[in-house]
Amino acid sequence: MKRFIVIFCALTTILSACTSDNTSKTKAQQTEDLGLTKLIRQNPNDPSLLIERSKVYAKEGAYRAAIDDVQMAMEIDSLNVAYYHLLSNYYMDYLKSKEGIETLKEAHEKFPKDITTLLKLSENYLILKNYEQSMLAANKVLNIDPQHPEGYFMLGMNFREAGDTNRAINSFQEAIEIEPELYDAWIIIGQLYEDLGKDIALTYYEGAIEIDPNNVNGWHSKAFYLQNNNQVDQAIEIYRQINLIDKQFPQAYLNAGLLYLEKDSLNSAYDQFNILVNSNPTNYYGFYYRGITNELMNRLDLAKADYETCLRIKPNFVKAKQALEDLNS
Repeated sequence: MKRFIVIFCALTTILSACTSDNTSKTKAQQTEDLGLTKLIRQNPNDPSLLIERSKVYAKEGAYRAAIDDVQMAMEIDSLNVAYYHLLSNYYMDYLKSKEGIETLKEAHEKFPKDITTLLKLSENYLILKNYEQSMLAANKVLNIDPQHPEGYFMLGMNFREAGDTNRAINSFQEAIEIEPELYDAWIIIGQLYEDLGKDIALTYYEGAIEIDPNNVNGWHSKAFYLQNNNQVDQAIEIYRQINLIDKQFPQAYLNAGLLYLEKDSLNSAYDQFNILVNSNPTNYYGFYYRGITNELMNRLDLAKADYETCLRIKPNFVKAKQALEDLNS
């Protein structure tokens, strides 16, 4: 369930995945040297080989070829529910959400008690903002198994999207009472309480950290909470902790740098933004704020270079445009 925290952000990634049929066919030909095609010809009744080749195609972005392979596998074995799930995934990645949903509905008709199918239906309906159908699928999960934590989790996701905070919190709490290590639920409850201005939010972030201390999301949520509640030094210390866990986590460098700017610790702020742009050279915020820091340190040529780099990455970034104009005026 950890994927749900980023479920909506992932939509922009999905949008970039669409590939034309002609391109798919070209890429599909590249898998010939893997030997799978030869094995399939030698074992035409083995659906697992078709499934393996479909995964190669999908990894290359050749979704049309991947879909064809799964459909052929299903002709050989129509009672493997995992094939329906995989086919639905490929349709969704190929921006054919209608076909993806229909595939899962067909799977539900064939396997009405399969909870994984219902959860995938609920998730996909949620992605498509069809909250009524998403909740219907989640409720079917709970009709089959009243103690299924992910059924409550999906209800919580829908209540949150509907703005029904209290029912969302109740659903997520039901989920963690059944499955205490449901990491994402702890963070989301914390976020919901934080939105309500409740200090208990911190308890849920700490609960997530206790479950998985190597996952930076819990640490970042706690640090951001402290940052927003004027506990700057404590937040900076946690951002340091985050970068010990994950040296490539950009938000920690950015937020720590901003806090150092607030404290007028320009050298420390510069160090954070400098690490950020060196580890993430397309992070335009890093260049912008390093430019701000250079300007405050009266290193105007370096500030100008940073603003210009920022605008090469993000040409319409208004703040950088204004900063460069002010510097040149």
